Amino acid sequence: MGLAVCLAYGVETLIVVRSGRFQLTWSGPRLVQASEPIDVQGVGPFEVALPEYEGRAWGLEEETTYALLLQSLDGSVVCLDHADPGLRNGLVSADHGRVVHGRVRIGAVAGRMSFVIYVGDEATSVSMSVLPRKVRVQDVRRMRQAVEAVASGLTLSMLRPTAELLSAGDDGSPPVWVQALRRSIDALDAAMRRIDRRPMRQVVPTTAVQRPASVHKVAAGVVRSVRQRGLAADRITASRPEWTDDVPAHHWLASAIRNVHARVVALLREERVRRPSARRSAVIDDLRRMERTLQDVLELGVLRERGKRRPTVPPLVLRRRAEYAEAYGAVRAIGRGIALGAGALDIATQSLSSLFETWAVTVVDRLAEALDVPGPTIPVDVIGTDVRVRRGRAHAVSMQTHGVGVDVAYEPRFPAPPGLIVQKPDLVVTLHRRGEERRIVLDAKYRRDDSVAYRRRYGAAGPPEDALGTLHRYRDAIVEGAPIERAVALFPGCLDETYYTSRLWTSIESIGVGAVPIVPGNVEALRRLIARIVG
Repeated sequence: MGLAVCLAYGVETLIVVRSGRFQLTWSGPRLVQASEPIDVQGVGPFEVALPEYEGRAWGLEEETTYALLLQSLDGSVVCLDHADPGLRNGLVSADHGRVVHGRVRIGAVAGRMSFVIYVGDEATSVSMSVLPRKVRVQDVRRMRQAVEAVASGLTLSMLRPTAELLSAGDDGSPPVWVQALRRSIDALDAAMRRIDRRPMRQVVPTTAVQRPASVHKVAAGVVRSVRQRGLAADRITASRPEWTDDVPAHHWLASAIRNVHARVVALLREERVRRPSARRSAVIDDLRRMERTLQDVLELGVLRERGKRRPTVPPLVLRRRAEYAEAYGAVRAIGRGIALGAGALDIATQSLSSLFETWAVTVVDRLAEALDVPGPTIPVDVIGTDVRVRRGRAHAVSMQTHGVGVDVAYEPRFPAPPGLIVQKPDLVVTLHRRGEERRIVLDAKYRRDDSVAYRRRYGAAGPPEDALGTLHRYRDAIVEGAPIERAVALFPGCLDETYYTSRLWTSIESIGVGAVPIVPGNVEALRRLIARIVG
């Protein structure tokens, strides 16, 4: 198996994946070197157009639009599929299904992007890296680690173009839980159907009225029945052995699968009442398919409701017999989240803009350092398949020491009157000291203008001018309570000493509006700003 990689220096850069049945071409402004090579899995062989580039790792770049052309080489119908419907929006089919072409917009994402190419009845999986352009790959990893330390699942998503491979841990967040269910549900369904065809049975004594001639063993119950009915009775009460599938192992499996089914139904109910979107519709369809599969499994005769309690300890047969061990392993994998032993999950991650804005909440830790107090716990909401920081002034985190109190609210909402529109900045820091109140807006923006004209105008790269205009609006339009003393943008960028002479920094004091660069491991400008704020 090989990969045809063709690099055309000049206007465009090409990635070509070719086999005997199809050819896929990506063209865009540029490629970037990645740590992992492009991986192709399917019916080969795949041509290598330029052997000198064999073994080199190339990837796509975030926030870039690429032109895509998929064409059949043998006249078969071709199709390109990806779980995220947003990735396929710009693609159209032509030439009676033998060509797929269009533009694919790679948003602010990073990770591994995988899609499937169908040629007739054959499927080929292609996986390639998408790399960030404003921060480094290790910065993205450190941001995710910092955010996950706040609350498990904050960086994860049910559906995004890229994914990260997770292989160990115990994560019960909805995205991980549903992904574990998606991976295990087919194995669970297949194992339970094999169990239903040949269930484990055991012999249990039952009492029945029968003819004396059919009694093979004289027990105390038989003697009592003869004494009551007499020796001439044509029917007596006696016990006889019967085979039954009413066993503890089936009770345990039925209870565990009912719990999984109830959780899927609850997630479906929550997702249906949320704001509709193409991604949410795809998530709902996925949950609905899993719910139907679980419902079909629960209707199997071996799992019929008997009203008996689930054993507290899983019966030993769930580990010894092959089909029971497979069903037990699937249930355990679902319950443990991503702790799947040797297996691993491709978990979709939030966009880099969402990750950066959430990571900016760690400004709370910098404030705690300035006040010399322990960092407070950041409240988190779980809504359907999403995990997010709790929003609003009612859920602000508070810190206090030496007569100084600090409240930090995430996305508080300030009503329109007396202004014209509602204001919702990312972070509002409120300081209380000697009966006085001061407020500072910190707005995280995963955007940066690196143009020469911008640097000449402001003295350094920084957030786009429309983001700076938003800061002016926050400063002047939020009039409820104490006035906004400063409005500062937090943007991805590395600090150097020349930044302190730029207008983006000096204007924080002169007009109360400016910007501060932050990335993991380089938050010195933010520390200096907080020290100035706290005093």
